[in-house]
Amino acid sequence: MALAESKRLAGCKFHRQHGSGSYFADFCCIERRLIIEIDGIQYAEPEEEQRDTARTAYLNQQSYPRNSMLE
Repeated sequence: MALAESKRLAGCKFHRQHGSGSYFADFCCIERRLIIEIDGIQYAEPEEEQRDTARTAYLNQQSYPRNSMLE
């Protein structure tokens, strides 16, 4: 994955495993308030879906909007 190697995409500098509160984002561009999450099959489990919902709500409160590209 190019993003993981260069940590840059479309002029944005991304940080890997960026912490916010008790949550970690796979990739985060702080300057643009953009988070990229790469979720595997384990996130289809009910307890993981609940945790994901809580994480999304927290990140929205921190001004990281949720825009899903793929579900």
